[in-house]
Amino acid sequence: MKKITVNGLIMFLLFTAISIFSKQYATTDSGKRIILNDYGKWAYMKTIQPKVLSFGFRKTNWCMTEQQVKETEESPVVFEGWSDSNDATIINYKEKVFLYECFITYIFKDDKLVQGKYSFLPNNENDNEYFADFDKMSRFNFIPHPRFSFIPHFF
Repeated sequence: MKKITVNGLIMFLLFTAISIFSKQYATTDSGKRIILNDYGKWAYMKTIQPKVLSFGFRKTNWCMTEQQVKETEESPVVFEGWSDSNDATIINYKEKVFLYECFITYIFKDDKLVQGKYSFLPNNENDNEYFADFDKMSRFNFIPHPRFSFIPHFF
């Protein structure tokens, strides 16, 4: 019985201390969040703005039209065609990316950019070097759009 009373007293004191020393939060009429401290002072909460990416893939944004994407690329088109399996239009460019020769593929559905892909061309004499190359490139910070995809891979 004594043990239950002691445990109850400890829990009561713990919850009381938490409620006494906790901060209160409020929102102003203009929508700003503030912290109300127990000692009568208040301060604005720091808001962290999410990082806005300037582009979705290379110099393009997702949902751009084919013509808009073509205007962003400086290299000539290597291939432009239709993929029956994906029901999409494909445009390929060829240039060096990260010092590697590669195809840059844009995939469009309903004239909107939905996927971008780098296809790196083989140029290593030793096949094991591809693993090291892949490891180097995977360290770059590629951030895909939640609805669309960006896929780097080796040919």
